[in-house]
Amino acid sequence: MKRNIGIYFLSGICMMFLAAALPGTASSITVQNYSFETPVYSDGGGGISGAIDGWIGARSSGGEWSISSIRNPYATDYTSAYDGSQVAFSRSNVMDTVGFVSSFYQDLGDVLTANTTYRLRVDIGNPGSASFGGYTVQLMTVEGNSVLVQDINTLAPADKQFLISDIFYTALASDTNLGRHLRINLISLGSQTDFDNVRLDAAPVPIPNVAWLFSSGVVTLFGLKRRRPKL
Repeated sequence: MKRNIGIYFLSGICMMFLAAALPGTASSITVQNYSFETPVYSDGGGGISGAIDGWIGARSSGGEWSISSIRNPYATDYTSAYDGSQVAFSRSNVMDTVGFVSSFYQDLGDVLTANTTYRLRVDIGNPGSASFGGYTVQLMTVEGNSVLVQDINTLAPADKQFLISDIFYTALASDTNLGRHLRINLISLGSQTDFDNVRLDAAPVPIPNVAWLFSSGVVTLFGLKRRRPKL
């Protein structure tokens, strides 16, 4: 009887470690003003360059004319849904040599963590009233200004339509960017691009060797439980 209790106890411990080694539920990382609802504008209204609460506007390095701000589209501006009442937009009249035409970004409080998969989703809109210049969505680090993963113009939304940019990055234990703060950077590659509903999630990934080790331990223990003494 005592032996059985010991086996059950050890099995429970192994199951706890196994659960810790398996993938966890994704959690949302806080993105300020993710739906660009502040400052508030009336229907058809909009702001001037840089007026995006929680975000920082960055003009192209060549100093060309550019704007990154918020607008409240008319109901007829889009035939596909967008989140909330407002969207962010970024536009420029010419592309500079490094491709950073007109952009805005947000530095986050979270840092890159080992054995974690990050998922960044951003709604990309083609306003139709202006020539769609394309876009880039980047997940970066603040320190070192490193691009972890990016989507460069893989979507082509039709006029007055939104599509969702969806990119992933997995940070391993050997990642040289561990501990650096995360940054979301949104770029328009020329004429106007609209952005909305910025979401960043993080989920722990399993450690294969640990999962295998403890699952094997559980199997062994239950094998001992079932073994009967010879008569």
